[in-house]
Amino acid sequence: FEVDAVSKVELALDSSTFDPMLRLYGNGIDLRDDDGGGNNNSLITTVLQPGEYSLDVESYSGTGLYRLRTHQLDFEGRFSNGGEVATGEVVYGRLTSGSNLVYQLVLETARDVVIESTSGSVDTILSLMGNGVSEQNDDAGDMGHGSRIQRYLEPGTYEINVSSYGGNEGSVRLAIGD
Repeated sequence: FEVDAVSKVELALDSSTFDPMLRLYGNGIDLRDDDGGGNNNSLITTVLQPGEYSLDVESYSGTGLYRLRTHQLDFEGRFSNGGEVATGEVVYGRLTSGSNLVYQLVLETARDVVIESTSGSVDTILSLMGNGVSEQNDDAGDMGHGSRIQRYLEPGTYEINVSSYGGNEGSVRLAIGD
């Protein structure tokens, strides 16, 4: 299939007769999911850049009928693999194998800041450094494999680093809130 504009998509593969696996690849990505949709079903949620993609339906075990569902979700924010970010902003980035996404947050005034990184395909690790702060979070309690750092920050420049546990690839959503 072809994507004409940056899109957030949800791809679900369900079966009651076998354990399905879903693979999405093309345009520089290669994502797989086995049980992300619960009950042995597959689910990939990601942001796709314009380009051509392919979907493969595979089986971990067994054979049978399946249902493939696709859903385009609202895309909020912008796509960037690094650079400056601001409070109130949502940014999507693409982690490649073993890479990190590095963003700079510049605060003019002291404030409470909540930074969250989530992904439908990787277990994110979030770190915040600068101006005397060095903090890391992996798997915030209520976010599954998502990460959160909530902290009062003084004015200054901070580095936000997003990586994945195990060096896996996938799209990441980074939200910076007050």
